[in-house]
Amino acid sequence: MFAFSVKLLLILLDIFFMTIRSLSSFSIPYASIFQTLTPPWITNQGLSGKRQSITRISTFIRAHITELHFVAALSLPSMPTPSSSWSPPAQGIIKFNFDTALTIATKEAFSGVIARNSHGLIMAACVLHHFAVNDAFIAEVRTCEAAVNFAMELGFRSIHVEGDSLSVIKKLSSSSVDKSIINPIISDIKYKLIFFEKITFSHVGRRGNEVSHLLAQAHSRFHLPQYWIEDAPPEVEQATLRDLRQ
Repeated sequence: MFAFSVKLLLILLDIFFMTIRSLSSFSIPYASIFQTLTPPWITNQGLSGKRQSITRISTFIRAHITELHFVAALSLPSMPTPSSSWSPPAQGIIKFNFDTALTIATKEAFSGVIARNSHGLIMAACVLHHFAVNDAFIAEVRTCEAAVNFAMELGFRSIHVEGDSLSVIKKLSSSSVDKSIINPIISDIKYKLIFFEKITFSHVGRRGNEVSHLLAQAHSRFHLPQYWIEDAPPEVEQATLRDLRQ
């Protein structure tokens, strides 16, 4: 059922993308009409809050079509339904949540990573800067890699890595060889698994990943890279407290 739904969605998105591409070659009046009809809520980190050009919107859609193609092509067991809220890890495990903010216009990505213990207390956090990133799929896997690297630098050996990118989590949970464009990064992450006594990956819904999302969005306020130990920006700490109350 999931595979059929994904394929149907891919077909519809491909048709929509081809329509956008064809409109971009029309005269200015047609393109202007399309932009006028485009809802202002078509947003991503790099598209937020403004009506955008056809080229930028089509680039945004292309990235998500690419990710859906990768998800549909994975012959993996079904992943559990993602949790809608954050949950603490088991005793002795440190959970690393990650998320990314992508600025399409400048091809920059910003990683937000936060580590919490079984009591939900912040152990560490960081915001990192990546250049030459023009695809949301690549931005997510780079941020996941940053979470694993951060755990290694901190010396944690039993960790759980969690994010809201289903395709990235599926690839890391699979024992098969990845053949997508992100294969080098996936392979690098898998190689680093030998440095941990225990490491697991899981997918969580956006609401359960709010803390790392806020952290990634805070990138404009700091000189990057930025690190915290047992601390975080005020809005991130408040979101952490909300997680504990749920």
